[in-house]
Amino acid sequence: MPENSMHFFSTVEIAAAMESRFRELMDENIAIDAITFAGNGEPTLHPEFGKIIDITIQLRDKYLKGAEITVLSNSTTLNRPSVLEALKKADRSIMKLDAGDDFLFQTINQPMTSVTRAEIVKNLQLFEGKLIVQSLFLRGKYKGIEVDNTPDRIVDEWIGELKQINPEYVMIYPIARLTPAEDMQKVSLDDLNTIAAKLESAGIKAKVYP
Repeated sequence: MPENSMHFFSTVEIAAAMESRFRELMDENIAIDAITFAGNGEPTLHPEFGKIIDITIQLRDKYLKGAEITVLSNSTTLNRPSVLEALKKADRSIMKLDAGDDFLFQTINQPMTSVTRAEIVKNLQLFEGKLIVQSLFLRGKYKGIEVDNTPDRIVDEWIGELKQINPEYVMIYPIARLTPAEDMQKVSLDDLNTIAAKLESAGIKAKVYP
């Protein structure tokens, strides 16, 4: 779906909904660990994402002091300076970079823009280490094409990219629910732990989410 055909709630609507809920939580004395932007889609596509993050910070400081602002992103919009600036303001930016070459990146992620994997790696370096990387591992077939980002060659390339990015740590996980491609398989916990150990031996912290 083209970005200009998407429906976005207005910044005013989002701010009003957040303030109402944050005030309720404060009045009920409910402690909140994190305010997370995720959902069914890419949050940074909102045309006023930077303003929304600024408002969230203000409302968090007013009603929910101590809560961390977290953003989960697919990393494809970092070529927009306003998005990068906003993500740097978040307490935790969790950025996606699955293992693979550009072919696997395009096949697995199917970005809506013409962004390349090399551009994403370059943009992730702009966080100067203040980010968490989230990486999906899977294998199977998509439209008759073999898709597998677990072989040593692919993993080694990914580790080389992560060394350039220098994240706080990497979240490693398999597919957790049915995908549009019926022939995709869940990577075993043993395989994920092997990949994590390889990453740790390269000096990068890893956490496995089976």
